[in-house]
Amino acid sequence: METKSQNSLLNRIQVTSGVNVEDLECIICTNLLWKPIACNNCDGLYCSECIKSWLVQSPGNCPQCQNYAERRCSPFVIKQLAKLQFACINQPNGCPEIIGYEALDKHEIECGYKLQQCSGCHSPLLKKELAKHQNNCGSIRLTCSECNVSYFRRDASSHTENTCLREQLRQFRQDSATYKQQQEEMINRLTTQLEQQKVDIQTHEKRIEELSQELKQLPKKYTRK
Repeated sequence: METKSQNSLLNRIQVTSGVNVEDLECIICTNLLWKPIACNNCDGLYCSECIKSWLVQSPGNCPQCQNYAERRCSPFVIKQLAKLQFACINQPNGCPEIIGYEALDKHEIECGYKLQQCSGCHSPLLKKELAKHQNNCGSIRLTCSECNVSYFRRDASSHTENTCLREQLRQFRQDSATYKQQQEEMINRLTTQLEQQKVDIQTHEKRIEELSQELKQLPKKYTRK
């Protein structure tokens, strides 16, 4: 739901059922309590968001008694709030509904008269009319399922079958060229590795030959001694 600073709950009350709303005001924002909680030490009543914001600035400091200890709001206060009925926040857009306190949040989230923005032309529209508008809006981007090209709906007529096939061919050629380059690079790497292995084998063979020659010389050395 919209924050109370944007649209006061007090100003939207349509039915009070004899409830004294002055007894149901938040000490911090002085608006009607919304999702209330209380201080266990002084019974001060606060909107849950109001007291959370307050405690960020003044940890543990109750606005009334300076010693905040949270507890659930009393059932009596909850029952009094439940008797109130409100005009929907979207009443200026045409919503005729009068809603009870407990159902207000859910209604205003789902309300068809809520303004939303078209993802294409960014025009503000009623939620209930948005889907129909976006199904026809020329500024909505579409993506071809065959060639993956993106274009505005207003330009859809220019994306012909011939255009699509040409794009698919271009992509295929590009992919083929990329694949060929990758294969050539891999072959070059393998060729380089193979040449290095040949050099390593030749080096090892040469060393083996040197060791063999040294081994053959060993008996002659011992004979001289």
